[in-house]
Amino acid sequence: MNLLFIYISEWGTFNYGVASISAVLKQAGHSISFRYIDPGISPADFKKDLLGKISGYDGYLISSVTDSFECAKTIIPLIREVSPQSAIILGGIHATIAPEEAIAVDGITAICIGEGEYAINEFFQHWSNGPTSSVFD
Repeated sequence: MNLLFIYISEWGTFNYGVASISAVLKQAGHSISFRYIDPGISPADFKKDLLGKISGYDGYLISSVTDSFECAKTIIPLIREVSPQSAIILGGIHATIAPEEAIAVDGITAICIGEGEYAINEFFQHWSNGPTSSVFD
């Protein structure tokens, strides 16, 4: 599958979790692209500058800490508008410590709680059979 990893960070620094999950997904045969997004981006700027560049993927993985969760809540519905059939998974620290808040985001398909290397890979193995295939707990 063709997947886009969105890392929300005001510093745009290397993230070991993102790198590790990416490596596992690449080993499983998925194509991975990356996009750093500054958490201060306005919805208007996101739509104007980035939305067209990130549409068309089979799935989106968004990593968010609590400080950038508001940005994730803003961009996920915008991504859903241009990619209505794609999986959108929110992971990172915030999804792990506040899963009820994370899963309530409009447009989200799933959240990843804790280490996601193998859970995300398993999710996309199921998803590749169609969005209605059963997934796991």
